[in-house]
Amino acid sequence: MLFTPAYTAPALAVALLLPAAASAATFTVNDTGDAPLSVSVPCNGGITPCTLRAAIEAANNNPASADTINFNFSSGSVTIEPQSPLPAIAGVTTIDGYALGAGIPNTLPVGNDAYISTRIDGANAGAGTHGLRFVPGASGSVLRGLAITGFGGHGVVLDGQGSANGLVGVAIAGNFIGTNGSGTGGDQTGALVNLFSGIYIDNSASNTTVGGANPADRNLIVASSSGRAVSLGASPGTLVQGNYIGTNRAGTARVSTHTGIAVASPQGAGSMVRGNVIGAADTGVILHGGARNATLQGNAIGVGADGTASVAGSGNGVYITDGGLPLSPWFIHIGGTDPGEGNTVGHWGGNGIRVEHSSAPAPALRYHSFTNNSIHGNAGRGIALVDTAGSDPATVNSGQPAPAITGATSTVVNFSFSSVANTTQRFEVFGNTSCGTPQGRVFLGSLQTGTDGSGQVNGSINLPPQPAGTYLSMTATRYFSGGGGNNQETSEFSACAQVPGGPAGNPSAIPTLGHAALALLAALLASLGALKKRAARA
Repeated sequence: MLFTPAYTAPALAVALLLPAAASAATFTVNDTGDAPLSVSVPCNGGITPCTLRAAIEAANNNPASADTINFNFSSGSVTIEPQSPLPAIAGVTTIDGYALGAGIPNTLPVGNDAYISTRIDGANAGAGTHGLRFVPGASGSVLRGLAITGFGGHGVVLDGQGSANGLVGVAIAGNFIGTNGSGTGGDQTGALVNLFSGIYIDNSASNTTVGGANPADRNLIVASSSGRAVSLGASPGTLVQGNYIGTNRAGTARVSTHTGIAVASPQGAGSMVRGNVIGAADTGVILHGGARNATLQGNAIGVGADGTASVAGSGNGVYITDGGLPLSPWFIHIGGTDPGEGNTVGHWGGNGIRVEHSSAPAPALRYHSFTNNSIHGNAGRGIALVDTAGSDPATVNSGQPAPAITGATSTVVNFSFSSVANTTQRFEVFGNTSCGTPQGRVFLGSLQTGTDGSGQVNGSINLPPQPAGTYLSMTATRYFSGGGGNNQETSEFSACAQVPGGPAGNPSAIPTLGHAALALLAALLASLGALKKRAARA
């Protein structure tokens, strides 16, 4: 539950007594105490003391300009321990823990070698207290280079307070949230987590960026064993990119974190989750309630940054559900048809992707597409479309059927398909090393064609040469007219068929790029996409 912060009477008195700054100001925190802004803690430069609380109050007193809060401690690493909730950030403010050489941003394309010297810990701030909070007036603010740990509420909150343009374009980049980055002692088991979400964005806070395309932008975000690392409520246009979520700083081991990312936003153009490594003890990404127009591309969900380690838990990699509410997610797109857009979803104890209609009053779950992904090693089906409220398959993706593989050689797969007449369908074929439950480990090729007047397709797809024994599986995605190409519904995986001639080998992929090369390609595409997105917002 969020609340609107109020300034205390002493803070208001100081604001009235001190002259308002006429232009952008820099406030340098050099005192680990918690004293408010006052004559004895003026935050006016030089050698005078300045606490974090006082710096935020001073910046809020200068609302007509963009201010900066830096940190300067000769003792190196420090911990700031607020004794009560900090003031909300209500003006345009850059809070920079890397400035003045206080810290060093990450430089690694894989992993995280950032050094963050300033940690804000909320263990003594009070039950349910949130860490840093941004509210209307703080549009365009930046938070970077800090560790935020131990709060009894959320670590970082962006609260638009219901104003459509009240809080726009905040960037959260290069931080440790719920961890000090040490990976030792209690931090190894999640002892420094914030109790609720690591980052919580809601109430019409829009066009937020969490992370970014550059290694220096990477956040390391760890949540509690019952919490969510990133939680998106009403947060149109949010971009979550390039972060390590629910893992250690190498991205190769899971740390605490019940759910990696939760999306429930019904508003605007939706959210983009791109190029993250996501681990969790239960669910990687959940899209629930009335979530709309969210896209997942280029993420490793349950698979570590090295491409092989498991950071998956007992639940589902991606879980799309009404959540027992009379609302249903629509227009969720996982993957894409361009290079680098596919996700890797692996090692989960449940399904790779699960779409579930669980509430009878909820509308059908429609227009969910899964294209060009690598889904493998999950205990349940790679893709599961289920109705647990009434066992009606039409309530999930309109009951879109899977193709049937009718024959295969090392270079061709033949299939048949029966569905609605005169519809456009995209058929994808995947290679697998085994087939206990149908999955789709390596994308091998596709065919886009239409059903005939009786709803039939009999077709074939050429493959790169596959080793004898490779297991092939397929999906079908229906394209609906209108909706700007967003109206798509994908089936489950088909039953497998084996390339004849011997035991299963390793299927070869198209394109035949290594994991690191794919990661770099995805980062390049993500960077271009981010530039386009920002240009569109301008």
